[in-house]
Amino acid sequence: MPNKIQNILKPISRAAQNHITKRVANGMFDAKTLLGASIAIDVYSNGVDYLQISQNKKINKQDKNYLKAYKLTNGIVEGLIQIAAGAMLLNNKSQEYLLRVSRKITGMPLNPSKMVKNNFRILTTLAGSAILAKRILAPIIVTPLTTYVRKNTDIRNK
Repeated sequence: MPNKIQNILKPISRAAQNHITKRVANGMFDAKTLLGASIAIDVYSNGVDYLQISQNKKINKQDKNYLKAYKLTNGIVEGLIQIAAGAMLLNNKSQEYLLRVSRKITGMPLNPSKMVKNNFRILTTLAGSAILAKRILAPIIVTPLTTYVRKNTDIRNK
């Protein structure tokens, strides 16, 4: 009986080990996965906020329409900016530039290991896209766009 179980687990164990090895060696996959998860969380949270605003009877109709338009616009704009910024930051040329800048600032070794480069890619992609989207570009774009959306669309009070 133990031999049968071992025979079943051997290919699974090899597949798991191969998967782990690929993940350690490939920071691009991890960065894309984490960026996608971050975008999904942001879009989902804006959608939940939109629904909560729709159902809140304490908010007057005019404010409710503006807040719903704001949440809808904010979710779309943040998601698109994070996709664009993430694509820009995942680029190998961008990563080399960021590594050169960080070497000058931190005194990092001239030839970082592959693992350091992969972790650096993940960190810069997540932090850069989130900061650009949530703190710099979205606040500038969303407010005027929300006003436009509210004036030109019918966001019904449900």
